Amino acid sequence: MERFVCLILLFITLPSVLEASKVWRRADIDGMSIFSNAKEKRTVKLVDELQDADAAFRMLFPKLRGESPNPLRVVVCNDAKSMDLLVPLYEGKPKRMGGLFSRDQEGAFILINASNGFDFAAGRVFPGA
Repeated sequence: MERFVCLILLFITLPSVLEASKVWRRADIDGMSIFSNAKEKRTVKLVDELQDADAAFRMLFPKLRGESPNPLRVVVCNDAKSMDLLVPLYEGKPKRMGGLFSRDQEGAFILINASNGFDFAAGRVFPGA
């Protein structure tokens, strides 16, 4: 009986262990810490778009040029399945969304579903609490 229970627990936890073993890359670029399990080409494209958006905001709002002591943390997930491991639960289930923005005392955090790119019409974007 104990073997049976252990075997069932193994099969229940195995998918999450396999998911966690995917390759995640990290890069530090101009005030951003990037973490990604998406393809390198897709990640580079998203980071370029983020840098363009940052440059546009800095031009529009020059008085907000203060440098944060903490880099912007950007997590780029390859697909909704890998993003589900990181998003907050809603009624006990991961909420499908295109991205998530949150800010706390440690700085700002952006979570992006790379399969949507910046097409947030394909998913919802929620500001964090």
